[in-house]
Amino acid sequence: MPYTLGAVGFGHWFSRLYDGMKRNGSITLSKVAGISDVSSKLSRLKSIGLGANDYYQMQRNGPIPDSFFEGLDVIHISDPNEFHASQTLQSISKGKVTVTEKTFGTTKKEFNEVIDFIESNDATSRTYLHLHYIHKLLTLELDDLLTKFSEEYGKVSKTNAVFFEAPDEEDMRRKDWLFGSKNGGIFMDWIHPFEVLSIGAKATNVSLKNVELYSTFKKYDSNNPTGVLASASVSGDHFSKNSTASISIAKGAPKTLKLVRFFFESDAYLDIRYVDSKIEFSSENRGSWSFYENEKLKASGAPKGPTTSELLVHDIENLCKGMKTSIGIDNVLKVFTPQWQYQKMSSSKRINVSEESVSQFINNGLHPFY
Repeated sequence: MPYTLGAVGFGHWFSRLYDGMKRNGSITLSKVAGISDVSSKLSRLKSIGLGANDYYQMQRNGPIPDSFFEGLDVIHISDPNEFHASQTLQSISKGKVTVTEKTFGTTKKEFNEVIDFIESNDATSRTYLHLHYIHKLLTLELDDLLTKFSEEYGKVSKTNAVFFEAPDEEDMRRKDWLFGSKNGGIFMDWIHPFEVLSIGAKATNVSLKNVELYSTFKKYDSNNPTGVLASASVSGDHFSKNSTASISIAKGAPKTLKLVRFFFESDAYLDIRYVDSKIEFSSENRGSWSFYENEKLKASGAPKGPTTSELLVHDIENLCKGMKTSIGIDNVLKVFTPQWQYQKMSSSKRINVSEESVSQFINNGLHPFY
């Protein structure tokens, strides 16, 4: 018999979760909770086999209705980040398997309070943080790729990560809350490069040294940064002494690019090129990797297999069965260390708003790869 899931949040990440649920078949959607009036959701509810009685309306700052939890095995939380802490604590308190998208909290204090609650209530085996890039097939292959090439070309001396995204209708819809500090800002929304480094590349420590803020796309937000350039030191078995990383992230860039380049100690580098989620979920394209020596392509590959969402649902199924999942609570702490460092550093930084500085930031990010 399939496990029953209740979705808190009815946005684009719910849609991607639902895609994996349909492909997997082990978990069925039973209820949805959201802040919008049910009349605006009837058509969408009908399209997934639910009706008005399956929708539970919440107040924007209020709790999830208690009746929502009845008869459910697992709760998936993907409301705006500012509500994740309270909703996660409520779900755990109800004894439910709880899957929270992106983050447990928008500050270090809030995040750690949720972790402490999970551990003190013996809920580590039924609580899961849904980090988007840990289930990418390229991320899952990265450890083996780095091991393979470092045997001949030395360890990784430098990493360049560029996560740029062109203007997007979904982000335009979410812009009123997406970039603000209450939601964690763009750096939290795109924690992805640090998932790749900490989980995929097995970095034991990623520590920020500096951050620069940019107003990349004023139509999204003219008061908060929509672009960030961060520099960091990186350590771990795959990384050489004094290894560094440069991470550029931006929303509303001229082109979409999601790429991590690992430079080895000799004249060689490995490119990990991720595809946009829309492409992944509508095709067999899961991204690709390319290895270069002396600027010449020596090897390449493109993984085939399940989508990110399918692998997430498989982990949720294992949670419901009381089995281990691909990532535990202990793994996520190091992913968020740069986020808390960023919040501290950025509080005293001015946002670069001039067209010249923004253009240079964008061009520097795109230039090595286009």
